[in-house]
Amino acid sequence: MRRALLLALGLAAIAACALFAEPEDPRLAPWKTQASALRGLQFETPVRLAWVSQAQIPGVIRGELEELLTPEDARRYRDAYAALGVLPPEIDFVETMLALQSQMLAGLYSPRRRTLYVLDSLRDDPNSASPGQSLIVVHELVHALQDQHAPQTLALLTGLRRQDDVVGALSAVLEGDATLTMLGAGAAPGDADKRNERTAAVVHEAMLAQLAHPDGEMAAVPRLLRESLLFPYAFGTPLSARRFAAAGNIGLDAALRDPPLSTLRVLAPDDTDPVEFIRLPEAALAQRLAERGCLLGDDNVAGAVTLGVLFEDYGGALDLDTVLRGWSGDRFLQIDCAGTWELVWLTRWESDEAAARFAAAYRAIAPAVGANAPLSGPPEAVLRGRTALVLTPGVRAHAEWLFDASEIRAYSRFSEWLADGCFPETPCPDEARN
Repeated sequence: MRRALLLALGLAAIAACALFAEPEDPRLAPWKTQASALRGLQFETPVRLAWVSQAQIPGVIRGELEELLTPEDARRYRDAYAALGVLPPEIDFVETMLALQSQMLAGLYSPRRRTLYVLDSLRDDPNSASPGQSLIVVHELVHALQDQHAPQTLALLTGLRRQDDVVGALSAVLEGDATLTMLGAGAAPGDADKRNERTAAVVHEAMLAQLAHPDGEMAAVPRLLRESLLFPYAFGTPLSARRFAAAGNIGLDAALRDPPLSTLRVLAPDDTDPVEFIRLPEAALAQRLAERGCLLGDDNVAGAVTLGVLFEDYGGALDLDTVLRGWSGDRFLQIDCAGTWELVWLTRWESDEAAARFAAAYRAIAPAVGANAPLSGPPEAVLRGRTALVLTPGVRAHAEWLFDASEIRAYSRFSEWLADGCFPETPCPDEARN
């Protein structure tokens, strides 16, 4: 569940529609009882169930998106990731994700309407207690429990606009929690509890296999969208299983209150190095570029997942895992100067050596990245200690100033970042606003 990659990482969590939910389905009560017992949380407010057809799914998603994402928002968002090199600049982002989600979704929970939407083909199943039906409903009911017991986490998921790496980590916690709990619903009477690290590893491998051999709409979309869609399940489920093995539902509750600060900490849970958040001097940069007619686009955070996609897409001889493990923080910005784009991407690394390793790897792919979008030329990686600043030719002259003018803050725990107002996207979004 997430905002953007609003569409890719969590459409299922935020989608809602103009359909009115039916009166509570009598089958919902036992599913709620099952979800509550498995997760160890009680439903504090009602949850409604609405059955939707496969043909209605695109309208369900589109109806909510129109309230959250204007066409201009979608364009700016796409252009930023295209400048980074991980999306085609001509892709229709919204329609692509609508097609993908319409193929993939079987159920979704809307925090806005506190309604669970499930495909009506499952309602028509002659065996109303079929394992597949129960798994889907219980999974989405866990999202309802998360909404009721950790509303601030859900508000951050749907409210953060330029913190995609944080949102990816949040999504992994939420989807991992729901997927692990769902596994308990699939156990037959007398079976051992399937909420364990062995079963989570099966989920992990199945998701990785789907990434390696995509089909249908999944095969037609860019790698970033596939990775973003499946990452929360592939890596969030083992993370939740680990927490559940150590402390049961109390461990899952703790993760909702204090989740990982980055996707790297989902990929490498034992990594306890601080995560660095960056504020680029955007207003001053706009003034410096004003005489060129430049307009600043969106800024965001790539993080480990997007970095991995970048290097996987463009190749290059490198130890990708070693490069990713050295990441400490980043922020990128797309700038449109009368149709020619510039890229500013400030990255932070755990050591000078890690920064140099990234810079060397990036230089090998820079020409191909420069050809992906209408950039002013291949980006260049400039080093200062453990900072690597990636710049296109049209902004290269501002490198030293950008090193000095960018603000960086480090946080060891999610709660610390939250207490500092979700820097640099301050103030933090809250459930009242979302």
